[in-house]
Amino acid sequence: MATHQATCIALILNEQFGESSQIVAATLLTKGRLPLPTLINATGLSGKQVRESLFLLIQHNIISFTEANEGLRVVCYYSVNPLQVLLRDRYPLYLQIAKQRFGEKGYEILAEILKLGKCTFATLQNVLYPLDTTPPDVLDAFEDAFNEMMEQNFIVRVGDDDSINVLDRKVSEEAAEVAKNPNMTASEKTKMKKMLESRNKDVEFEDMPTGMKRKLVYSFEEGDNKASKVYDEGEANMAETAYWRINPSRFHIHSRNKTLATLAETRVNTSAKEVMKLILDYAEPTMKHCKADETSAPITLTYIASQIDMSCLTYHPSTSRGALIDYLALLTMDQEFPFLTKQDDRGGGQYVSNLFDLRSALHEALVLAYVKEKFGIIAARIWKLLKTKGMLGEKEVAKLALISNKSARETLFLMMHCGMIQLQGVPKTVDHAPSRTFFLFFVSLPKCVETLIQETYQMLSNLKIRRMKEYNANGQLIEKIERSDIKADASLLTDGERQAVDNFYGMMNKLRISELRLDQAMLILRDY
Repeated sequence: MATHQATCIALILNEQFGESSQIVAATLLTKGRLPLPTLINATGLSGKQVRESLFLLIQHNIISFTEANEGLRVVCYYSVNPLQVLLRDRYPLYLQIAKQRFGEKGYEILAEILKLGKCTFATLQNVLYPLDTTPPDVLDAFEDAFNEMMEQNFIVRVGDDDSINVLDRKVSEEAAEVAKNPNMTASEKTKMKKMLESRNKDVEFEDMPTGMKRKLVYSFEEGDNKASKVYDEGEANMAETAYWRINPSRFHIHSRNKTLATLAETRVNTSAKEVMKLILDYAEPTMKHCKADETSAPITLTYIASQIDMSCLTYHPSTSRGALIDYLALLTMDQEFPFLTKQDDRGGGQYVSNLFDLRSALHEALVLAYVKEKFGIIAARIWKLLKTKGMLGEKEVAKLALISNKSARETLFLMMHCGMIQLQGVPKTVDHAPSRTFFLFFVSLPKCVETLIQETYQMLSNLKIRRMKEYNANGQLIEKIERSDIKADASLLTDGERQAVDNFYGMMNKLRISELRLDQAMLILRDY
């Protein structure tokens, strides 16, 4: 794991769970999965502290455990899920989406689940709306909001196999198949592995760093089937036995669709945003994961015309349907951001949204903005030139960019040092001598995105460290303003103290807003 990412994870855990939990998770990140005795020795903490930290982090889906047979013993191994820690900075966005989509009841439900990590419906009801003091109409609204969030897969049931990571699941399935046929040949093993992969093809996984555990993300239909199965099992009291947690993938899909609709407004106008929003809302129930969806579900012109409010189209030709056709054509012909593709002529025209191409276009726009801000307009021109033309030599870059060879050389090597462009050597002879080798520069967008992700981790870590230092430096002032007499009468503070309080809150707000903006960039780079 990269240093900046590990630092960011440690700061989040220390801030939200304390030092003991941070040490336990950092040890598992560094050394990999460990059993409890080894973990206690590696952390230097007492057994009670380690157990309490594990219990807390397991409750919040940060640490998972797996039982493995070692001879006659059954050993329990613990491993950490780094993505679950990093997503905790995104909770304000999840709460905003829940409030906009499900109202105040959905906001309260999600806030309580995020606070507890996972909980039952009965726990939510007792905390938010107790049966003995809540009117029936409020209880009905609360249950409707919960059911709607469950049906749309924004919250999912915690399964018995949620604690098992992908590697252990794969090994156990393969071992079970081999046990059925101990004399299996190499070709039969290959067919068996392909069969197991095809059996699990309907399950999508969240992307995790190499070598780390990945949590299961069930598709929309699978979530519905899973929920319906839960209530058909005939258990005594499902409200008290079924635990629920959030499904970050659904929130990411909703956020991505909203970003694409806003982008259409930026590229065209408000009417194009309404058209794009309708297309994405229609396809959202069939979307499984941001990185798994290459195109949206096809939608016809006839359906769009029957659902959209024609009065919102600012362009009015002879017919309202003609205005809709023109807006669809604009979104189809955009070369930089290919919003739509016309697949067929059925239903007046069948359109799909190019989610894969739009994701690459968003990555390219974000990297280009970073290059322009850090290296200047000339560097941005060179980067865009290499992205468009492919591999070019130093002289060709200087000629096409209309700059001197010296400026081109300095800018190229500066960007190459920061990972924004790459160098490819093409030898003339078999000895690969530098004097007889062409050196060509090119842009690899995935490598640029990965470099920018690590830069973002570093910036997030720096902001968190600065916020912690500001908080520690003003510790006495914070203790004073939290006193009950000061809260009752703010005039007890001097003018200098009031000014210091305003400066402190202003600085903390700026740092927090900067963190949220960086996390929005991370959402585009890593999770879209």
